[in-house]
Amino acid sequence: MFADFAVGAIIGAYGPVIKRGRDNDCFSKSFNAANGVVAWSKYFDHGFHAGWWDVTKLVVSAGVEVYGIYGATSACVDQLEFSKENEWLEDFAEYNVSFKEFDSYPIVAAGKDGTFELGDAVDLVSIGLKIYGVYSYFKGEFYYYYMGNYITAALFKTIMFADKVFELHIFSPMKPWDRYPVV
Repeated sequence: MFADFAVGAIIGAYGPVIKRGRDNDCFSKSFNAANGVVAWSKYFDHGFHAGWWDVTKLVVSAGVEVYGIYGATSACVDQLEFSKENEWLEDFAEYNVSFKEFDSYPIVAAGKDGTFELGDAVDLVSIGLKIYGVYSYFKGEFYYYYMGNYITAALFKTIMFADKVFELHIFSPMKPWDRYPVV
């Protein structure tokens, strides 16, 4: 019980911090998308109640997760293209990414600080879902991993959101090729 809560809390805090610190790179977005998908396991532990609130939560949660998976895929494609063009991690140069043509805008960066974008709106919805999740997991007294995860994820997502939108400079985003330069 405590171990589940502690691990969940650590992972819940880690996701938002690496997303901001690594400037929404491929790794951080993939990590967060995978962490979001793991939470879907709870839907397979019991029957699904098809009331309006349950269906609404499911649809909104699915939208947030699909957006996260799309964002991770786009960030990875853009990062690979950047790597091929700028000799960062030359090992990737042999790969051919053909679905880049479907996206004409870059998604590698988190966006300019002090701005509010679609991803920020999705983050706000995600924060709301995490806060509601804390309440429902606490009430259920079963999913301790998710309770720990959602408590710290809600807290750190809120801090990272405020850091970006209000330019607080708590965390300085750094692109992976600046953080890990080729020697």
